[in-house]
Order: sequence, then structure tokens, then C-alpha cells
Amino acid sequence: MPLHLDAGRAHDMLRRGDLVSLRYAVAAVPHEDRCAQLRLADLEAAVRLQQATLADIDILEAELSGGTDPADDALRWWAATIRAEYLFWHGDLLAIPIAAATLAEMPQDELPPVLVLIARARVRRILAIGHLFTTGFDTARRELDLAVADFVRAGWEEERALTVALFAISRAGFFLDDLGFCEAITAEACDRLRTTGSPQLPLILATLAMVRFLRGDMWAVHRALDELDRVDGREGLPSMVARYLRALAALIGTAASDDALAAVETVGDDVRRSYPAATGTLCVGVAAVLADFGRYRDARRWVDRAALAPTASPLGGYDVEVLELRLRIAAGEAGVVGALTDALVAMDAAGVGRDAAQKALRAARDCVRVGDLESAWELWSWGVQRLPPEGERSTWDALFAVAPPRADAAPTAPDAGAATTPVLVNVLCPDIHLVAGADHVRVEGSVARLLGVLAALGGCATSDRLIEHLWPGAPPAAGRNRLNVTVHRARRTAEAVVGRDVIVRRGNVVELDVDGVDAWEFARGVAGDQSAADRRAALESYTDHLGGRALAYDDAVHEERLRLAALWVDTASALLEAGEIDPVLVADRVATIGFEDFQLTETLARHLAAAGCSATASVVFSNH
Repeated sequence: MPLHLDAGRAHDMLRRGDLVSLRYAVAAVPHEDRCAQLRLADLEAAVRLQQATLADIDILEAELSGGTDPADDALRWWAATIRAEYLFWHGDLLAIPIAAATLAEMPQDELPPVLVLIARARVRRILAIGHLFTTGFDTARRELDLAVADFVRAGWEEERALTVALFAISRAGFFLDDLGFCEAITAEACDRLRTTGSPQLPLILATLAMVRFLRGDMWAVHRALDELDRVDGREGLPSMVARYLRALAALIGTAASDDALAAVETVGDDVRRSYPAATGTLCVGVAAVLADFGRYRDARRWVDRAALAPTASPLGGYDVEVLELRLRIAAGEAGVVGALTDALVAMDAAGVGRDAAQKALRAARDCVRVGDLESAWELWSWGVQRLPPEGERSTWDALFAVAPPRADAAPTAPDAGAATTPVLVNVLCPDIHLVAGADHVRVEGSVARLLGVLAALGGCATSDRLIEHLWPGAPPAAGRNRLNVTVHRARRTAEAVVGRDVIVRRGNVVELDVDGVDAWEFARGVAGDQSAADRRAALESYTDHLGGRALAYDDAVHEERLRLAALWVDTASALLEAGEIDPVLVADRVATIGFEDFQLTETLARHLAAAGCSATASVVFSNH
């Protein structure tokens, strides 16, 4: 059989991911009969199977360097691509300049030879993920689109899917956002790679487990790792990721026990030897967990290691800086919270606000341990504002967002037998009301807007954010004056109505200090784990859209109003379909409040007709 056909078959086996068979097939060809393309395909298979070293790549690159034919150039580019991928998957950032230099040498026309097209797509994949960590998302996305286009032109659909999944995983790990989408697209890539028996499956399973860990779904993490154990028995990057995740999960699950910490030490030593560029990330993760459990002396050792380890991102320095400041807070050092806040603000400005939010919430716990409850509340309030809405939060978000003790709660004890009347704010009604027992008083004007906006923003906001929402376009000095006056009026109104203040100012943060808000209770009441009776009661508590009349034209509450209305519609639809609510009651509430949702209208009309209420069904349809 002609050698060029052997090379073609070899590249087809690469495309399919049939790497073990490829290596056996190449080994069956006499050494003197192996063309350069065949040897390159064999070398790439060895790299992907983690059975090759840089020395193997160096030997072949040296043999190809003397050629002058354009075909020889293509082979050299292919060899350089293999080198860049080897370095990249071992966490060496030298892969990025090698990929950039290789791409600069390649032809940039739309349809070069397939060999060049595939090599170009692969170096662009490296650059896309590299740019994500260095120069930003927009540059990275442009390179990703070019890589995907090249894979599509070459017919390498599997590599296209793998590329999109790896990019999404990298973005999720760096920015801690789009985690649900990232998990879905990674699981889809796993399904595709399972059907082809691709040796890339262990890598994507390991990254799937990592994404699930970022979401805090530990049961799903172990499911992915168990499958990884079944399909991959080799020592390599996927195996190392699995060992690290299991060790870190055990550290968390045992509240940082000595045995779990010893297991983490073993994994850390192996990572430093085999994947030194990943050492910084590992050390930061372990140090943060140890600090969370108050093991600050052990955390110090890992922070010191992280400070000496290479980092894969220009923002990686913030991880070490924040940990250093957390340790200083734990040591009781004064004046540290300001420096910590500055670092968190810089992270937020750099586009990693969710990571900064989690770091603030974790540092708030350190403040609680040393009795600085005021600083704990400042950090907690800052962090909670930058988390996604409650329904979109990960398990870690929810865990870290648990409020610290109040600074003013400890010193005073109530008189024996004294009953405290809960103070509530009702916003799911035409006007805003303060409620304390039988006292149910409507508040108006700027005070109503302040209470409604704070309720819509989760209970606290910075002064600047409130001014922007309540008086958009106001000069800074005028805005601050208006806020001060409004807060004073709110306090005076609350004292007259419920006998105590309902607004607390902590530095630049304004907080709603009440026992409950009906909108928050509604959102909890319609959650899927509640009983049908509780969900029906929650629906009944919704008597109008958030501040339907008092805040009718306030853009600040628009998104929260839409979110709550969508929760009402979804819950009503589900209860109707399950036969757990009277459709006439739903129809009455829809007519009274007004929910512009065609699917609910259609569902409601169908159930009304089935219940013999055709006239009511006709009215429902005619009104929508």
C-alpha cells in the first residue's frame, strides 16, 4: 500500500480518536518505511495518550527543520503544534508564545491544505484559552471563532465540540459564571466522546467534575470521577485532577481533619513534580479551605507555597493577596479590612466579581472569629450584592452568603417573658407597607421608594447604587444629601409606626433591618421543595406586582418585578397542571393583577373549561 495512503489513514484515525490502534499500526510498519507524516501522527497519538516526552518531539522537529519544500513547512508546523499542545496540557504557559509564533508562519488563506488547516485550528484553540486568562474575553472569543471555523472546514466535528467545551470550562473556572451552561455543554461533549471511544474522554470527564465542584454539587462530582476511574487507568492530568478533587472534597467534608490534610499534602507533592504550573492554583484552593475552617497556621504554609509558585493568570496574584489579608485579619491586626476591600474592588473591576464576592463572604467569617462584627457585615453586604440572584446561586454561593451575627445583637438581652413583635415590609401590593403586629401602615414618597428598592436589591446596597437608582443623573453631592434626608425620614416613620429603626448604615452600605419582606417569603414559598399548600399560600400572598402603584415607574425594581411575576406564573401553571389549585381562584388573581403570559392564559382557559367554567374561560381569553 502506498505510504501516502498510510499517512492519510493515520490522520483519519487521529480524527476519530482511535489512538491505541494507530500506535499499533505504526509499530507494524518497518522503521525505514515510515514517512514523516506517519511518524508525526504516531507522535501526536503518543502525546495525547501521555506516552511521549518533549525529547521525543525535539528529535522529530530537528529532523524536519532542514526541509525547504512547502510540504516540509507543513510538517514542521504540525510538529510545533504538537509541542505547544504538550506544554499547554502540562500547564506550561510557554505554549502560548509557541502557538502564536507557529500561527504567524502559517498561511492565512481560507482553505490551505487540510494538514495545515487542522494544525492552524489547534494552535488557535491554545491561543483562545490562553487569551481568556491574559488579554480578555473578547480577544479570546475571536480566536475561538476562527479555531472552530477551521475545524468545521476540515470536517473535524469532534475536535470542534471539544474546543467549544474546553473554552467554556476555562471561562467558568476563571470567572465563576455560566456554570450551568458550561456543565451542559461539557456533558454533551462527554456524550459525543463516549460514542467514539475517544481518548480525550478522560480529560473532559475531569473538567466536568471540576465544573460540578465549582457549582458545589459534590454528588455529581463523585459520579463523574467514578466514570473517569472506569475509562482511564493511566497516571496523567485527568487522574491528577481526580485525586485533587477527591482530596479537597474530603478536606471540606471532614472540616479539615488531620488525615484529610495529609492526603492533600501527598497530592500537592505529586502536582509540584508533574504539573508545576498548576501548583499555585492547588495551593490557593487548599489554603482558602483551611482558612475557612479556622486552621490558620496550616493555611499559612500553603499561602507561602502559593506565593512562590507560578500563576497561570495576571489576576492570580489577587488570590495570594486576599489570603494574606485574611490571615492578618485572623491574627487580630487592625486596619486590614480597608486593604482587603481595595483588592476585592480591583478584582470586581477586572471582571471577576463573583470570585471577589465569594472571597469577601469568606473573609467576613474571619472577622466574626476575631469579634469584628461590624467589618464582617461590611464585607458580607459587599459580597452578597455581587452574587447572582438567589435562584441562580451555586451551593458555594448559598453557603458563603449566610449572614453573620449582628453587631448589636449580643450586648442586650430582652426582659424575661417580653415578646418581640416582628417587623415586616410588604411590597407585593399596590403600595409599600410597614407591618408590626396589628399595625399596618402605608409609607409614601421617597421613603416608599427607598424601602422598595432595598427590598428589590436583596436588603442592602451601597449609597452610590441607591443614589443611581433613586435619583439618576443627580450630581454626587445632591444625591448624597437626598439619600441622607430620605434615610432620616425612613427612620422617623419607622419609629412612629413600629417603634424601632428599620434602616442601618454601615460605612457606605445601607441595609434594610427588618424581620422579613413579603417578596422574599414569596420566593421561598414557591420553591419546588415546598408543599402544594405552601405554594398556594405563597401565590395568594402576591396581591400585586412589586410596588404596583407606588413604584410603577421605577426602573430600579423592574427586573425583580419581572422575576417575581415569572415565579408566580410558573408556580400557578404547575399547580394547575397537577390539579392542586382551583382554576377559578387563579383566574380571579390573573384578572385582578394582570399577568401577560399567553401560555398561562392557555393553560388556565383549558382547566376552566374542564371544570365547567366556560364563561370564565372566555373572559380570560378575551382579556388577553
